Amino acid sequence: MNSIIIVSTILITFAYISGCIPYSVIISKLFKKTDIRKLGNGNPGASNTVVNLGWKYGVAVGVLDIIKAVFPILLAKIILTNYFSDIDTQTFKTIVYFCGGATIIGHIFSVFLTFKGGKGTASLVGTMLAIDIRFGLIGILVILLVTILSSYIALGTMGLLIVFILGTVLYFFTVVNIIIVLTIALISFIKHCPNFVNIRNGTEKKLMSTINK
Repeated sequence: MNSIIIVSTILITFAYISGCIPYSVIISKLFKKTDIRKLGNGNPGASNTVVNLGWKYGVAVGVLDIIKAVFPILLAKIILTNYFSDIDTQTFKTIVYFCGGATIIGHIFSVFLTFKGGKGTASLVGTMLAIDIRFGLIGILVILLVTILSSYIALGTMGLLIVFILGTVLYFFTVVNIIIVLTIALISFIKHCPNFVNIRNGTEKKLMSTINK
């Protein structure tokens, strides 16, 4: 038991550090000679990159933010499966969710950006894909449909969060997992509140306005 606690702590810490890597800042400085934190709403994430630098850069940031969640979770799965074959299902699910939650928290509160960061949407997609690829694909389908139909990425993210909550309750349930999911959902909702205000006021940029960038 002591060994699995130590290994789990290392895996969760690695997941957090992976989540902290600010790919939007790196790409904006490297290719556009600017800082994404000084553009738009100042959020260092994929959605703000799409709105202010264009969909190509936004997609690149999104893919990298997905990968930084997928990798530590898959690594955790491999290590737990191969070196702790007697681990029970509940513990396995909980450790995997802790890694996913740590990655998302790392993205939102990055140690490399003085504990500031993005909204964690792409990292959430990566977490869902790594937990179960079907889970993630459903999440991607929902966020795309809601975003396209509404023209607002923030509303698409709310759809993604609903899938995350329902999928966890139905297929990956543990009490700890529910706490992790609801915590992530609450933080994401709070982070998106300014977007909801802008949508109400008619000042939020729509998806179609970014396609030609």
